[in-house]
Amino acid sequence: MYYHCKSSCTIRFKAKQANEHFFEELQLLKPKKNDQDISAKRIIETYSELKKNTENERKKYTGQLNKLDDQIIKARELLLAGDIGISDYNSIKTDYAKKTATLSTQIIAIEELVDSKIDIKNLAQSAVKNLCTLPHLYKIGNFAVKRHIIKTIFPDIIVYNGASYRTTK
Repeated sequence: MYYHCKSSCTIRFKAKQANEHFFEELQLLKPKKNDQDISAKRIIETYSELKKNTENERKKYTGQLNKLDDQIIKARELLLAGDIGISDYNSIKTDYAKKTATLSTQIIAIEELVDSKIDIKNLAQSAVKNLCTLPHLYKIGNFAVKRHIIKTIFPDIIVYNGASYRTTK
């Protein structure tokens, strides 16, 4: 059995060799027994930092939304005072509606992430455990399992040169 990119391609690699090399690549991803707790802690730290940054993003977007609210109030006051015309006010109002809709959508998405009740400790430990079993699953899996593992780790194109794998990016 051979691997190739498409039927018209003349380059072929033996499937057994390609699978063995990919198995070796998976082994490199597998944390050592002593490092599994450290790996889980790093996942938790990274998640916490991401969540913190996300909360800062929410504050930033909320501040921008408040600034837009102030601007539309000011535009309304200018309209009532006769300093701007109705067409200018409507233009400002249309622009305001577009910007507030975008910001509101971003805030909602952030709130869903920040407010989600994820048990990150158990999730991180499961992730490390799964990473440790991945090479074995790949080795015993059929073609569909192998393909699923490859696509999960490398959703974009990967290139095999007969000795190693690399991404195109």
